[in-house]
Amino acid sequence: MQTKKQINTTFNSSAKVSYLLWKTFCEWSKSQMENFKPQPKLIELNTLFQDTKITSLGRKLQMVFQNPSNIQITTDENYSLNHHQKA
Repeated sequence: MQTKKQINTTFNSSAKVSYLLWKTFCEWSKSQMENFKPQPKLIELNTLFQDTKITSLGRKLQMVFQNPSNIQITTDENYSLNHHQKA
């Protein structure tokens, strides 16, 4: 049977490894964003809203969006969609 000291040592070691993995992931993520080159194009606001609505379904939100003028915006569609999915 493990002693409290052995369990504590194992736990601390696991926490350090987890921290280092998380730190490495964050550094990698930052390096990816530094190389990000936006590619803006004209998209319909309806498209952006629909994708945001789909990612919000699990949150039990009711969203209503009306765009009778068919407004379009210039944005990098992939960046805009990924940004909303993280929120």
